[in-house]
Amino acid sequence: MKKIKFILPILMIAIIISFVCLNNNETVYASTMTKIDQVSLKITKYLNNLIETNNEKMYLSSPFALMEDNEDYEALVDLGIDAIAPLYTKLKNSNESGLMEYIYAMAIEDIMSQHFEYRESFDPQKTTSVQNSQEDSYKNIENEIDYWSNANEFKIAFSHFMEKLPSEYEKIKNNKELSNESKATLIKELGLGVIPYIVDDINKNNKTLEFSSILNELLLEKKIEVSNVNDWINQKQETIDILKDVSN
Repeated sequence: MKKIKFILPILMIAIIISFVCLNNNETVYASTMTKIDQVSLKITKYLNNLIETNNEKMYLSSPFALMEDNEDYEALVDLGIDAIAPLYTKLKNSNESGLMEYIYAMAIEDIMSQHFEYRESFDPQKTTSVQNSQEDSYKNIENEIDYWSNANEFKIAFSHFMEKLPSEYEKIKNNKELSNESKATLIKELGLGVIPYIVDDINKNNKTLEFSSILNELLLEKKIEVSNVNDWINQKQETIDILKDVSN
């Protein structure tokens, strides 16, 4: 009996140690997804409370106004670059295009400090008329430029942009008419989504451009302060790899 009593505490300690180890081995992606779910519950509770109390905020036309100065939404955005892929996954996996999906889309744009253009022609489910004149066709494309108005349109706009990133990056790098300074500027304008491709060139020791400097400047422009670019890459490697998968 004494032996059993002695073994039980040991088993409890072993279970606790295993639990801690499992938590320590949790991926950044999974950990960030858990944080997103936790924050989402708080935001949902906040929205439900507005409805239940008939708060005048619920009559605002814009979700941006609803989330203005909201600490939980700010916490969502503060998850930073780690949250881009998980937030997009939640959008992709949702069959809804409601307020929470809209808030996830807003958060992605706020994290990336970037607005994604939507065109009907990006959507394979919508057809656009074919113009006989090349000039008329160009005008039609220009006129249909718009910003997304719901989560479904955001998904189309975001995926279209991310899928084009690798080829856009290569075009800029290989453009012999551009100076290195112009190339660096245009690469940075592609935003945080281009980081995996810059990192690829850093890892390949590509000397055609100052890729480490470009990455450092891009991060600073997006208000991500790093003391050492290589250390930041090592720390964020999982996030960088998953962000690259979004483009593929």
